[in-house]
Amino acid sequence: MSLSSHVLESRVLSWSSRSRLYPFFDPPSHSAPWSSILPTLTNWFHVVEKAADECRISSAQRADVALQLLRGDLKEVMAHRRDVYLTETQKPHWDWADFKEDLKRIVEGATKSEL
Repeated sequence: MSLSSHVLESRVLSWSSRSRLYPFFDPPSHSAPWSSILPTLTNWFHVVEKAADECRISSAQRADVALQLLRGDLKEVMAHRRDVYLTETQKPHWDWADFKEDLKRIVEGATKSEL
């Protein structure tokens, strides 16, 4: 069952205020090497999965959970990319594996050049 964006946001923000983890992914410094960011990003993906599980949000909506936990311009970029993905694929949700690959490409590109 899919949750409305309002219910999903409410659950994730409530969870983040109680979590012992820092659940937000801040955009990396442009000067940070990709090799130092990839482990952080991989760990963050596990945090998103944990948040979804603990908030009783289906795995189909993990990308929506992740969008709630992104910060800065990266959140806006990925929200736009979600809209394009959903329009092009006609799917109800952004596949988690596709989201992770896309985010990796965006972050890796940002670390190699100025946005």
